Amino acid sequence: MVMILFDRFFLFCLLLVIALAPLPLGSNRPASWSLLALVIGGLVVAWGLLASVRPTMFRLQGRDAIWPAALWSLLIGWLLLQSGGPEVLWHPLWDIAGTGLPDGVEGAISVAPFDTGTSAMRLLAYGGIFWLAVQTGRDSSNAHVLSLGVLLTGLFYAVWGLLNEILGTDSILWFEKWAYLDALTSTFVNRNSFAT
Repeated sequence: MVMILFDRFFLFCLLLVIALAPLPLGSNRPASWSLLALVIGGLVVAWGLLASVRPTMFRLQGRDAIWPAALWSLLIGWLLLQSGGPEVLWHPLWDIAGTGLPDGVEGAISVAPFDTGTSAMRLLAYGGIFWLAVQTGRDSSNAHVLSLGVLLTGLFYAVWGLLNEILGTDSILWFEKWAYLDALTSTFVNRNSFAT
């Protein structure tokens, strides 16, 4: 019974994240993706703590989980390494940037280490969503609910976009549209992102 309650809780939270993530400009702004990463990080930590007490929550185990997790960790590790890394690997532009400053600058492999770290954070959030979906979705009734939730979320945002287009509003939520004025974008800025 407790296992079912945990499953339902994480399923509800995951559905809520899936439904709300496209709302703030497609979660394609720093505040939106940071909040998404924070919420997903909290859910993954909570899931991990509960799974350490109730190992039956691990539905994807052993060899099935090791290779994807190892490859994912390599990708995240590579991104984090680029945010700093040994000086011998630093991008040559850091030497040029540091010549005009009295204290120099701290370099990195990446030309934009903050953006590289942000990319790692975003990928970790997407991986967390995937991990929670895999763990909760391996139960067939949960998988059905997740599929239906994704379908209804897509339908909602499509209807929202169509209504805005029919009514002729040139806005995305409460913001005035500044791009793709002649295209349906729903809550996204870019029409291709909405189509995807």
